[in-house]
Amino acid sequence: MKKYLFAALGAGLLMTSCQSDEPFAPGNGTAQQVAFTVSLPDAVSTRAGGINSAAGGVSNNVGANVTFNVALYLIGGSETEPVYTASDVVSSTGNHTSATFEPTLVIGEQYRVVAYAKFDDDTLNEELTAINVTPEINNEQKDEYFANTIVTAAPELSATLKRPFGKLRLIAEDLHEAERQYGAEIANVEVTYQYTRPTVFNAYAELSATDNVYGVFGAYTEAAQTFTAAYGEYQTDTNDSRTIFVDYLPVDLGEQMVPFTVKVTFSNGREYTRDFRQDIPVKRNHLTTLKGRLFTIDSDLTLTIEENFDGETVENFDEDIEWIFANGGTITLQEDVKLKKSLIVAEDANVVLNLNGHNIVTEVSSNDLEIGDAIIVYGNLTIEGEGTVQGNTRAVWARGNYGAKVRINGGHYIGSTTADAKCEVIYASGDGVIDIYDGEFEAVNQAEGFAAPQYAVLNLQGNGKTGCDINVYGGKFKDFNPSDNISENPKKNFVEEGYTSVEADGWYLVGPEVSSLSAFEEAINKVSFVNLNEAIDNGSNLFAINGNDVVINMNDYMITAGGQGTNNYAFNVIGSDVEVNDVNLNGAGFAVLDGSNVTVNRGTIAAKPGKSGRNMFYVVGNSTVTVNEGTYTFDRTSCYFVYVEAGSTCYINGGHFEKLLANNASKDSFVNNASAGTVIITGGTFNVDPTKWLADGYKAEKSGKIWTVSKK
Repeated sequence: MKKYLFAALGAGLLMTSCQSDEPFAPGNGTAQQVAFTVSLPDAVSTRAGGINSAAGGVSNNVGANVTFNVALYLIGGSETEPVYTASDVVSSTGNHTSATFEPTLVIGEQYRVVAYAKFDDDTLNEELTAINVTPEINNEQKDEYFANTIVTAAPELSATLKRPFGKLRLIAEDLHEAERQYGAEIANVEVTYQYTRPTVFNAYAELSATDNVYGVFGAYTEAAQTFTAAYGEYQTDTNDSRTIFVDYLPVDLGEQMVPFTVKVTFSNGREYTRDFRQDIPVKRNHLTTLKGRLFTIDSDLTLTIEENFDGETVENFDEDIEWIFANGGTITLQEDVKLKKSLIVAEDANVVLNLNGHNIVTEVSSNDLEIGDAIIVYGNLTIEGEGTVQGNTRAVWARGNYGAKVRINGGHYIGSTTADAKCEVIYASGDGVIDIYDGEFEAVNQAEGFAAPQYAVLNLQGNGKTGCDINVYGGKFKDFNPSDNISENPKKNFVEEGYTSVEADGWYLVGPEVSSLSAFEEAINKVSFVNLNEAIDNGSNLFAINGNDVVINMNDYMITAGGQGTNNYAFNVIGSDVEVNDVNLNGAGFAVLDGSNVTVNRGTIAAKPGKSGRNMFYVVGNSTVTVNEGTYTFDRTSCYFVYVEAGSTCYINGGHFEKLLANNASKDSFVNNASAGTVIITGGTFNVDPTKWLADGYKAEKSGKIWTVSKK
C-alpha cells in the first residue's frame, strides 16, 4: 500500500496563528523551541483523471483552507491540562496538507500529541475532547483528520494525521442495463442505510459519543447525468459507472456494520428495491466500496475495504467474505482466512471466489453443522485459483433443496478429522450439484494412530437418491478413484463420459480422453491432465503449451510434430509445468522456455530434424528439464540431445540416448557446445561420452560402444 511522507514545512505557510502560553515541563533535558509538523495523509491533486470518489477530501478540495488544532500533554503530567495548544488556518493558495508549530519542549521528555484538522473551518483552539461532527452525504469537505500519538521531544518532530471516519461509497455499474431491463429511464435512486452515528468525537480518548440513529436518503437524477456533490462532479464516473454517494461515518476502533437498501424508481413508475442480506462493514481510516450491478436482478457485487483511502491495496477480512457470500459477487483473497464458523453462500447469491494463492482453514475441531465445514452452499459458487480450502469435516458442501450449484476450477481441498470418524472432502445433499473441473482433493486424519477415511473424498447423501450429484471432469484425488469408488452403494462412477481416471503415485488423475488434433491442442492448454487414446499427426507444426500446468499421458500413441524448417520442436512449453508419461514423439523434442519445468517419464523420442545442429531438449529462460526413463534417438549426425542456457538446468536420471555419429569429438557431444547452463547426469546409457556432466559420486563405464552411468 502507498504511504505518503511529508517533510517539515516552514512557518511561512501559516495564514493565521493563535497559541497559548507554554509552561515548562519538568525533566532532565534542555527546554528549547522545536519544529513540529502535522500533515494530512495524502497528497494534493496527484491522481490521474481529476476528482475521484476514492481520493478523499485532500485531493478533492484543492481550493479549501484547512484549520489545524493541536494540543500536547506531558506523559506523567496532567491528563486534562495540555502544556501547549495552538491553531492555524493553512491557506488554500499554498500546499495545504501540512502545518508547522513551534512549541517549547524539554528534549528527551515524552509528550502525547492530539491534533485535529477540518476543511473551511476557522474554529481556532477547538476543544479537542468534544469535536462536533455534522453528517452530510456527498460532501468531501466532511473529510476530517486527527492524530493521537506519543513522541519524544527532539529539535524536529512530525505526525501524520488519519481519519476518525470510515468512508463509505456506492458505485453502480449498470444504470443503462437497468433501463433496458425495465424498459424505461431511471427517474430516481434512493439509498437508505441505518447507522448509529456519533455526533461528538473525543480526539484525546479516540472515542465518539452517540445520541441518535441516523437514516440517510440519497437521490440520483438521470437528467443530470451524474451525482453532484458539494464540490462538483466525480470526473472518473462514466455513463454506466456512477458514484451514487459517498459519506464519512465516524467509527470507533473495530468495525461498524451498516444495513443497506437501494430503491430505484423508473420513469414508467416501476420500482426495484434491493435489500442486502448482510450489513456492510465500515472501518476507521478505510474506504469501503460497494461496487457492481446494483440495479439489476441477480447482479454481481464486489465489496472492498482499502486502507488509507489509497485505492491500491485491497484488504479482505472475514466479515467482507461473509458479506459477499450472503449477497453475491466476486472476492479475490489477499490474505489467508482462519474460520471459526462456516462460510455460507445464501440461497439466491451468485459468488465467485478466487483463492489467489491463499488459504481458507477452519480452526475449530467440530463436526457440528455450520462450524466444522469450511464452505456451505445454498446458492451458486464458483471457486478458482490456487490455494487451499480445509474444513472439519468437509471442505465444500452443496446443501439442501435450494438448487445449490458449485463449480470447482482449481485449488486444494482437504477434509480433516481428529478421530476415527467420517471425513467427507466434497459433499452434496438434497438437490445440490457439484461440478469438478480441476483441483486436488484429499482426506486427512489428524488423530494419531488413525488412517484418513479415503472412502469419502467425494460423497452423496443417500447415494444420490434425493437428486444430488457430483460430476468430475478433471482434478487429482488422493488414494481415491472417482471412477470406481466405495463411497456409494452400489459403487458410482463420478467421472463424466469422455473423461478417464488414471493412477499415478497414489493420486488418481482425471482428464479428457482425446483422439483428435484439435481436442489435444485445446486440452493441453486448458486442463491439468490429458489422456491420449489415438495417434495424432500435426505434420511439421508444433504444439504450444502456454501458461498451463498439465500432465500428459501419451500411452505410447505416436505424436508426429515439428522437426522441419523453423519448427524444430514438437512442443514449445512456455511458463508451464508439464509432465509427460509414455511419450512417443516422431520428429522432434521439446523447447522449454520462460521458467517452465518439463519432466519426461518413459517412452520414446525419435528425432528427425530437417537440419543439422538441432537439439532434442532446448532449455532456456531459467527452465528445467528432467528425464527419468525412455529411449531417445537422432537419425542424423551433428545434433545434440541438450542445449541449456545459463541459468537453466537439465537432469538426466535414466534412459537410453543414441544418435548417428560424426566421428568428430565436437559434434559427437551429448550437450550442445554453445550451452552455458547446467547438465547433471545420474543414470542412463549413452553412445556418446557423458563423463563431463556426471553428478558428484557417479561414474560412467564403457562397454563396447555404450557408456553406462551408475553410482560409484
